[in-house]
Amino acid sequence: MKKDLYLKVMIVVLAFLGISVILNNKKEGFHNLKPEMFTKNQVKGLLHPSYQMKNNPGLSDLDMEKAYKLYPSYAVGSYAQITNNKRYWSTPCNGYTTPSDMCGGLYKPKHCDHAPIVPPKEQCDRVNYYCSK
Repeated sequence: MKKDLYLKVMIVVLAFLGISVILNNKKEGFHNLKPEMFTKNQVKGLLHPSYQMKNNPGLSDLDMEKAYKLYPSYAVGSYAQITNNKRYWSTPCNGYTTPSDMCGGLYKPKHCDHAPIVPPKEQCDRVNYYCSK
C-alpha cells in the first residue's frame, strides 16, 4: 500500500516537472543581459586612467630574453639607498610579464617626472607633515 502511494506521487511529480519543462522551453537565460553596453575598462583597457592605450594595441615582439632586462636591479648595500622597488613606472611592464609578448603592446610609455616633496610652509612643531597645536 505504501509503495503504491509512493509510486503514484512520484509519477505525478515527474509528470508535473515534464510538463513544466516542455511549456517553459522557450525562455532564454541570457535575455536580461545587454551585450552592447561595455564599461570603460572593456573599451579602453584596465589601466586606462594611468596609462594611455596605443593606437593599434596588440602583441609586441618582446621575448623573455629582452623582457627580463626591464626589471630594475641594483647593487646591494649602496649608500645611495637605491632599491628595485620603483614607485613610478613608465610602462606597466616590469620584466615579469607573462606571456612576455603582452609587454609593451597595449600601453604607451608615460613620462614620470614628479615634483619634489614640498616642505611645510610654517615653522612649527610637526607631526609628520602637519603642524601640531
